[in-house]
Amino acid sequence: MRVITAPGGTRDFLGFVYSYRPLPYQTAIRAAPLEEILLGIDRLPVQVRKCFPKHGNMTGDEIIAVCLLVLWAGPK
Repeated sequence: MRVITAPGGTRDFLGFVYSYRPLPYQTAIRAAPLEEILLGIDRLPVQVRKCFPKHGNMTGDEIIAVCLLVLWAGPK
C-alpha cells in the first residue's frame, strides 16, 4: 500500500495509475449461456418485482441469473 504524504506524491501516484496498461486478456475458459451449462435451467419460473437498476446495483439480467441458479440448485 502506498501512503501519499506530499502533493508531489499525489501527482506521481496518479501518473502511475493512469499509465497502467494491463496485458492482453486471454482465457482458456469460454463463455456459455446458463442453459447450455445447467440443463433445464431455462424452464424454471422466475418472477422479479420492482427490479430497477441503480448505480452500483446488479442489472436485471444478473438478478434473474442469480435467481435461476438458486432455483436450479434447490437449497434446503
